[in-house]
Amino acid sequence: MKQPRHTLALFTFVLLSSASCGGSDDTAVKHADAATLSGGDAGSKLSCTQREQRSGQAISDARDAATLACTTNADCEQVPIDTDCHFACGALISKADETKLQAVIAEQNATTCKTYAADGCKRIEPPCIPPQAFACVSGRCASVPYGQDGGN
Repeated sequence: MKQPRHTLALFTFVLLSSASCGGSDDTAVKHADAATLSGGDAGSKLSCTQREQRSGQAISDARDAATLACTTNADCEQVPIDTDCHFACGALISKADETKLQAVIAEQNATTCKTYAADGCKRIEPPCIPPQAFACVSGRCASVPYGQDGGN
């Protein structure tokens, strides 16, 4: 049996209204996620949450692929890894890996995150602990206790 159109419209209204209730400050994000938004690669349609997650995963994958190889403390650095649709707390990398990581960030900003803000999506900033001291330890960039950082 075919449903009357007004029943479908009422169901859609109730569904969207319930998604925005709850008194939280991220109502705009919930509204944006309720609708399918443009963005992403190859013209795909992704929600705000999907774009944030995809961008975060791309950065995480690039960070995990970094070698962290070093010969001196100067070969290591703490860098921001935010994209236009994903806040992150930074990462310790080898300077040799910085260009690759920055290329992934630029790609995400040009594709997945391109219309993120224009579509009404909001980035959520996580609480971050202050960056730790770091040094080149046994040929790899590593976090170390303060005072053992070789001057970083």
